Amino acid sequence: MAAAGVPSMIVTTATPRPTPALRTVLLVAALVALLIAVTRLPVAPRYLYSFDTVNFALALDQFDPRLGQPQPPGYPLFIAEARLLRLFFGTPERTFVACGTLAGIAAPVLLFILGARMYSGWAGIAAALLLTLTPAFWHSTLASPLRPYLAVVTVLVAYLCHRSAGGEARFAYFAAAALGVGAGWRPALLALLFPLWLVCAWLGLRSLSRMCRALAVLAAAALTWFLPLVVVVGGPEALWELLTGYLGEQSQGSSPVYGAGFWEWWKMVTQVFVWEALAAVGWFWAALLLLLPGRSRRGRRSAECGVRNAEYNPHSAFRIPHSNPAGPLPNWAFILLWVAPAAIFFKLIHVASPGHTLSLVPALCLLGGAFLEWGAARVGQYLPRNYVPRWAFLAAALAVNVAFFTYPYRIPHARLQVRGTLPRVVEHFRFWGYFALRDTSYAPIRLEDVRTGGRIGRLRALGDPSDLTIVWQDDDVSWRKIAYYFPKTPIWVIEGVSGPGAVPAPLPYLWLYNRILEVPDRKPPVTVRLPAGRVAWLFHLHSPFPQELRAQGVPLLQFGPLHLTDLRQTPAQFRAGNFLFERMNSPQSH
Repeated sequence: MAAAGVPSMIVTTATPRPTPALRTVLLVAALVALLIAVTRLPVAPRYLYSFDTVNFALALDQFDPRLGQPQPPGYPLFIAEARLLRLFFGTPERTFVACGTLAGIAAPVLLFILGARMYSGWAGIAAALLLTLTPAFWHSTLASPLRPYLAVVTVLVAYLCHRSAGGEARFAYFAAAALGVGAGWRPALLALLFPLWLVCAWLGLRSLSRMCRALAVLAAAALTWFLPLVVVVGGPEALWELLTGYLGEQSQGSSPVYGAGFWEWWKMVTQVFVWEALAAVGWFWAALLLLLPGRSRRGRRSAECGVRNAEYNPHSAFRIPHSNPAGPLPNWAFILLWVAPAAIFFKLIHVASPGHTLSLVPALCLLGGAFLEWGAARVGQYLPRNYVPRWAFLAAALAVNVAFFTYPYRIPHARLQVRGTLPRVVEHFRFWGYFALRDTSYAPIRLEDVRTGGRIGRLRALGDPSDLTIVWQDDDVSWRKIAYYFPKTPIWVIEGVSGPGAVPAPLPYLWLYNRILEVPDRKPPVTVRLPAGRVAWLFHLHSPFPQELRAQGVPLLQFGPLHLTDLRQTPAQFRAGNFLFERMNSPQSH
């Protein structure tokens, strides 16, 4: 029996309800679709947002993770979906907006269905709306066409697993198929959701032979995308090397498992803590309301079952009757199995983006819907008869989410004078925590789109690109995007020259679209050959290159964020940093 004043769904077995009627699901889907249209489409980026998004765009024409098209592990089913949608939307930009919109609708609707089963119809709709406007999910549906699908696959598998744990054995097979196929959008989900599936499948099947059949279904479903991926990359061994190498490359700078130091690890932990906390910051106060004492037996009873007059009110649009208990797995244990593997992985191995956390953010939104309902029930005991402030509480929670997403964050200033271990820990948390807040907001999306449009507009204004070479040197806009939007213009990529602690890359690369044309000799100074014509320079804001070039008589005409040089007016050779630039038609270049 639950302790007095504590909602029974926290401490006892779940009491599932039937799946909502199709009419109710369609109503919620329409509401979410309207909210997505209002909050996403008007502010969607006009250009490909990031380095990874360009990789996805390249993969629409040629899928090969070995070439970074897309980056490993490849996400084969996402690319297949995007290729299909491109038939209707034409350009990669519009296609990826469509991908984010579809995932932005599907995940909240699925979460509503799960919430209605686990808690109540109202808790389900509250969870769906919380997820829709949670900063990490909101940001990802605009910035990454792939990452919102982490939420879609996760919630679908969680719903099927919950039905399996409730004694509906066949749903263990459905969950296995969903997990196997869903991992084709992001293979890491196979590991993060497997513990939840394993426990729930066993509770539903309770037979070793049937568990083996379910595992066979899981393996067969995963092979639908795994085998083609193996063929593309050249065999299982090549795929293993690709995956492990990429994970190590991405994790070595932050994971203690891969040798990162404390401060690098603390930065990662700070960021993921903030990204996860943003899914709860709008509603956590509702949980504190449960500490209020009950005023009457009726009030305590209503708080224990969820919310007074919420499930049996005939005027409720989300009235869902009770059904039989779900078996031995309490809701708290189900949620724990859901979030624990991902939370551990993010704290110890790798997380680099708010979108990476979307395998556990829906669970926090689900808890938010339940706690808002329970908290409203507790406060309702002190209000006039039959009044429960559920919608007011939900509106407040959503307003907090909107405020965090739309706040115009600025780059913080580091306090370099901090001394002592504990003060440094606190300062790192403040500094990187603020960055994490900014990374889940609209501010970086708008800034990146404005910057990208500025670079592209200025380069196009230069006219005929046939005699143009681009030298990209640590510019704010990724060279991958510049190369994508100017596929016929060679671009020298020089990295690691500007900024605090900058270490120049061993050598630059000459790219043409997605191909490397030239890799110069490593012996310093590294020679960068430029064809006769014009050079468009994209410098880092604090680059030393402009001053060094002007000192040697190299003309630099500034056009907003770029500089232009006519090579006919330059010396045959000139230097900047550790790089020697040569005109290809000069005698020294032969």
